[in-house]
Amino acid sequence: MLENILLWFLFIYVGWKILMWICPIRAKVIVRLNPMQKTDSLVLAQSLDAIKQMPMMGLMGLFKTRFIQITTAYASDQIHCVKSFMSDAVYNRFEQTIRQRKEKGYHMDYKLVDFKNVRLDENGDEKMRWVDFETEQVNLLKDKDEKVIEGDPMYLTLVRERWLFKWDDKAGWVLSAVQNLEAHAA
Repeated sequence: MLENILLWFLFIYVGWKILMWICPIRAKVIVRLNPMQKTDSLVLAQSLDAIKQMPMMGLMGLFKTRFIQITTAYASDQIHCVKSFMSDAVYNRFEQTIRQRKEKGYHMDYKLVDFKNVRLDENGDEKMRWVDFETEQVNLLKDKDEKVIEGDPMYLTLVRERWLFKWDDKAGWVLSAVQNLEAHAA
């Protein structure tokens, strides 16, 4: 009896690991509408009304989560896993860059170290939000022999970007534009 339970647990665990390996970023974003409530009050942020009721910190958490999901998927050549989080134009631009990287035989090593500053522009339309991200990252472009082509593993890069999220009734908050403000060694 105990052996059967352990085998089922192992089978489920291995299946989950394989799924995460194939497509690691396929989770819906869950946000807490009221930060003071317990975990059983987590809900999927699927309507604009729910977003309107969400405290600013909850909305910021949602945008930070999208940032992590999209940048991680981009760096690991798994951008198709987060396609539903992006407009077609942004997705196509990311996919084209990944394709060019692969054609050269390059791959990316990426690590988000810290969010130094995240600022939400509260002015404007409630269905459109500009978010300024200032992050510390380690970004390395390597060739097939693991030789670093771009970047330095010994230094953090301070990256400043402005992302535009637009509300879509079917997909939620969708990344619609990215502006690179600047990047330099931290």
